[in-house]
Amino acid sequence: FIFSTRVNLIDEETVKILKKAGCFEFRMAIESGNDYLRNVILKKNITKKQIIDAFRLVQKYGVKSSTYIMIGVPYETEETIKETIRLCRKVKPYRMGVAVFQPYKSGCELYNLCEEKGWISSRKTDSYFNDVTILDQPSISKETITYYKRTFVGYVNYPILSSIIEKI
Repeated sequence: FIFSTRVNLIDEETVKILKKAGCFEFRMAIESGNDYLRNVILKKNITKKQIIDAFRLVQKYGVKSSTYIMIGVPYETEETIKETIRLCRKVKPYRMGVAVFQPYKSGCELYNLCEEKGWISSRKTDSYFNDVTILDQPSISKETITYYKRTFVGYVNYPILSSIIEKI
């Protein structure tokens, strides 16, 4: 079975018990490698150390570790996406689900923030996993978000790509 949890709830005893019970994969959302976006904007209250420690612990016991990444959250920049890429390289997840942030209208605090800032465009999307953002943020273009949504996994798994792109 697959076990989904938060990185701050992982400890050695839990990993041992779940592996013995048949768990073959832990899914733990990183969301963002940037502390401000992850903890202030997304309110995850998780440190990079907790993320790194949880992934290492799961991998220590030979269990696959997967993660979810969200790009294009309010105040995202190209540099914060690169921070997320670097963190993913460090924790080496088996699998990554990369989503584009889409604010939910029904009482969502981040939707209200985006609406107040005037960032919500007329573009439509039906899934986090589409390449399109409905936001027009001053800190990052919709094209940059689409680019990183499409290339994120490649940048994590093939670091040479980053060094090539930086030289262009």
